[in-house]
Amino acid sequence: MEFQNIDISVSVYLATSPKGLLFTVYGEYGLVLNAGMLAPELQGTFLDVPMKQVALLAGNTAVPAPGFVNRYNYPLIEG
Repeated sequence: MEFQNIDISVSVYLATSPKGLLFTVYGEYGLVLNAGMLAPELQGTFLDVPMKQVALLAGNTAVPAPGFVNRYNYPLIEG
């Protein structure tokens, strides 16, 4: 997956329920990057801080799909 020209390896977990298809997407980026690389409006401001161990987490439910492993215990919320 690519986000703001940054390649991030992700895993996709899928399940079905009476409400339809449930999904959880999880990926990690282990190299140091600045906040301005993710949100260009932050470039050059005091909020353009370096970060490492950035995670990408998305889903359409507050309960992760079966098989989802989250080694950092990030909360999963719909969105």
